[in-house]
Order: sequence, then C-alpha cells, then structure tokens
Amino acid sequence: MTSSRSSSSRRALAALSALLALAACAHRPAPPPQAPRARLALLPPENATGGVVSLQVFSADLERALAAASIEVVQGDAVREYLARHRIRYTAGIDGESARAAREELGVDGLLATSVEQYDPSDPPRLAVAMRVVSAEDEPRIEWVGGAEVTGGDAPGFLGLGVIHSLPDLERVALRRVARALASFLDGRAARSYPSSPGLGLGWWHRAKGFDTARPLSVVVLPFVNRTSRRGAGEIVALALARELAAVPRLQVIEPGIIRDELLAFRVVMPEGPSLDDALVLNASLRADLIVFGQVFQFEEAGVGPPRVSFSAVALDGPRKRVVWRSSSYATGDDRVIAFDIGRIRTATGLACRMAHAVVDGLVSGKD
Repeated sequence: MTSSRSSSSRRALAALSALLALAACAHRPAPPPQAPRARLALLPPENATGGVVSLQVFSADLERALAAASIEVVQGDAVREYLARHRIRYTAGIDGESARAAREELGVDGLLATSVEQYDPSDPPRLAVAMRVVSAEDEPRIEWVGGAEVTGGDAPGFLGLGVIHSLPDLERVALRRVARALASFLDGRAARSYPSSPGLGLGWWHRAKGFDTARPLSVVVLPFVNRTSRRGAGEIVALALARELAAVPRLQVIEPGIIRDELLAFRVVMPEGPSLDDALVLNASLRADLIVFGQVFQFEEAGVGPPRVSFSAVALDGPRKRVVWRSSSYATGDDRVIAFDIGRIRTATGLACRMAHAVVDGLVSGKD
C-alpha cells in the first residue's frame, strides 16, 4: 500500500516539474521574425514568340498564380498609369529612369518582368515563360531569373492519362511552377534554374589563359544575332545566358533594359546586331568587366524530329579589350535520352537554357 506521504511527494514533484517546464518555455528564445518579402511591381508580359499570344488570359493566370504563392504585387491600374506617365511601351527590360520612377511612385523594391517565349496550342501544347526580378534602383540589377519550359507530354503517366491537351491548363501548371520558384527566392531559398547538364551541346571552345573569374565581375549580355527564321531567337538565347550567369553569386549581370537603352542611344539597331567594335564602344559607357555576345544559327522546335539549337558565344574582357572565351554549341532534345524518354528535352527554349548552362560552366570554371 502506498502511503499518503509518498503520494503527496509525487504530486509535489509533478507540480515542480510542470513549473520548471513552463519556466523553460517562457525563457526559450523566440524564433527570429521572417524578413518581409520585397514589394514588386508586376509589369505586363511581353510576347517574344513571334506569333499570337492571348496576353490578357496569360496575365490573369499569372496574377492568380502569384496570389496562390502568397506573393503580393502592385498591378492593374497603378502600373498602367505609371507606364502611361513615362511612355513605357517595352516591358521586357528596365532602364535606370524607369526603375527609379517605379520606386518613387509605386513604392516598390523591384519590378517583375515576364516574357512569353513559346505559346503553341497544338496537341500536346508547348509553353515557355521567362521571368526576372529587377531592383528598383538608379542602376537596376538583376536579382533573380527564372522560368518554365513545358509541354503537355512531359508526364504522360500510365496509358497517357497524364498528358495535358489544353494550352490554358498547361499555362496554369507552368505559372504555378514559376511562382513557387519566385516565392522560394523571396524567402531566401533560391537555387540554379536547371540541373547540371555537363557539356551539353558544347562543341569546340577556347578559354584564354590567366582570365580570373574567381573574383566579382560585372557582366553585359548583348542581344545575339539571329540568323534563323524564328523571330526572337537571339533574345531568347541571350536571356538564357544571362539567366545562368546571374545564378553565379560572384557575377553581377547588368539589366538588359539598360543595355537596350544604350543600344538605342548609339543607334546600334541593324539586323546584324552589335559587332565587336560596337561592343567596345558600348562598354565605354557601361564599363563592364565581361561582355558576352554571339550568333544563333538554329532554333527549331520539335516537329518531325526533336528540337535543335545551335549558337556561338564570345566573351570579351572589357578593361583589357581582349577575347577570353569563344565557343560553338549544337544540341538536339534527344542527346541525353537514357531510356523510355528519360532525359528528353521537348522545347527549343529548354534546350537553349541547358546549353547556356554548359557554356557558363566552362566560362567560369577557372580552368585554363
């Protein structure tokens, strides 16, 4: 039989333990508060497909995807009035004056620029979207670049039940993916856009000895000369390279809107694109450490065969005015297929992005 004294002792010990536990909870440090997300202005998307895009429907789906990811943006009438006041028609790039005006008038930390790069309603449909966050500063910087390249046949599943036959349905899938990636960046959990594709498409290349890419560098990516029948192919490849360069922490990629402004100021608008001499003249005002430019020779979407992309790239050491990288790249969407379509790349945009990844890896690897 248990005595009343021992029962009282156990109750006292239990009470003391409870008080100690409460005291421990009371003195446990609270988790640090999460930093508020940057406030962004959502610019109207640009059509870079060379064809017809229902931008009104696309914009509405984009707004819903951002809201579902708890990303608050300034949009609608406030942004339209800002664009009208400053006579801004091109929204795929931001110059310094436009960025400063957005900060002062819209109260934002950055601007969200979106380009639709492929919009194919065939069955299965294909869609490619590029997006970037640009800081609302006097000298705007690329803070993040992301995107999605998807087709309705990416995940067919059992008996093809997973095939997406509707472009609007595919659009919602792609935009949810992009919005989640943007939310991760805003929460400090950003990563490179693509898994490593070592050497994909990289044919011959040359890297100058002694060129130091281990230090911080400012980088200009000029529009690539488009020698294909695909409208906008030069801009797509240039943005793919900018996207991969911006993912390297020590590289600061100059916002394409500033570059476009300089090209217009120097009247470099010929179809052949900027030459080596043009690049040197432009860099006199941009003062970048590295200037990247090149040509696109092939940009074919999947049809009878897989997608095919071919381009050359040149990197110029700005201060020393010497070429430090030359490369030629060619690849098809079937190059890395293992079995059962694993590794297949179904869009030319997705292929170009992975090829750009290989070029940037070679450029910044530091191997002479």
